[in-house]
Amino acid sequence: MCGISGVKGRNAIVKALLITVGQLERGDLSSGIAWIRNGKLKYYKIADSPVKLLYKVISNPHMYNQTLSDMAIAHNRFPSIGQVTVQNAHPFISCDKSFALVHNGTSSTINSLRKELKERHKIFGETDSELLTHLLEEYIYEHGDMITALEKLYEKYLNGAIIVLTRNREIYAIRNSSAPIHYCEYNGEIYIASTENAIRNITSKKAQIIKLKPRQILRATDKGIEVIGEGEEEKDIYKWITEYDYDFYKWYRDIIRKY
Repeated sequence: MCGISGVKGRNAIVKALLITVGQLERGDLSSGIAWIRNGKLKYYKIADSPVKLLYKVISNPHMYNQTLSDMAIAHNRFPSIGQVTVQNAHPFISCDKSFALVHNGTSSTINSLRKELKERHKIFGETDSELLTHLLEEYIYEHGDMITALEKLYEKYLNGAIIVLTRNREIYAIRNSSAPIHYCEYNGEIYIASTENAIRNITSKKAQIIKLKPRQILRATDKGIEVIGEGEEEKDIYKWITEYDYDFYKWYRDIIRKY
């Protein structure tokens, strides 16, 4: 079980990390962030808690300047495959550096492709999530568009949920019944996360937060949110935690008010 997030809005890096801090019950053993800066895909990850990563971002002037990005995705990890290392931390980047991916779930069947994928891609860690990234890259090359590639990944190997950030300033999300994704538009900004409460912590009690259906594809761009497909019936495979006291750091609330 891990936590994933995506933000389109002012200071997206800080807000995406705030969401991961707001869903720490989903894992705090490593964390990472990916963002768009001057038309390029950037990322940073550590084998430690998202609390420490957030502190690094807001206390380091060079890193803080990167928060001018208005698109970011983030991850907080509770590992099921692979040790707690930087190499196994999310996000993972495609070889052509056209997109970054964060994953919540365990797609163990894809490990049968590990040897084959390592022959064609640079693979540094042990996780199934890194393999999903490079398989999605191949599907994009084969079919020419992200939507078709995500649908094919869903049919064959995806277990859980993923959020993808592209160099073309798009965020995509897709899930099956084994992992949740929630999203909303609030004050002209877009928020995506594993848990509803993690979004509500940095928006408002009045924000309309929607749960993405299995198989639906969410696309967030400068024009707003588009949800593609009718989705599938929800299968209550896991009972995820929905109520949690997130208000446990005074500085956390201070940062929310600041940004």
